[in-house]
Amino acid sequence: MFLNPLPEKMLAELREKELILVPELNYQGQLSSILRSLGVRAESITQYTGLPFQVTDLGARIKDRVASGQAKKKVRS
Repeated sequence: MFLNPLPEKMLAELREKELILVPELNYQGQLSSILRSLGVRAESITQYTGLPFQVTDLGARIKDRVASGQAKKKVRS
């Protein structure tokens, strides 16, 4: 109901963002793939252990991704 089709306002907002991180409990990253097909810069943070994300683990992975993105920006400059 909310994801297919995405509301136009939400899709427009997502397209404006530099990067959308999508935590997914599967190895394929299906939601990120759909978002990318709609023109959104999305990247999956996947886990497929059959267990939910631990807040500390997810936080660490987000911090790592943000740090790597900032390092890439410095290299380009």
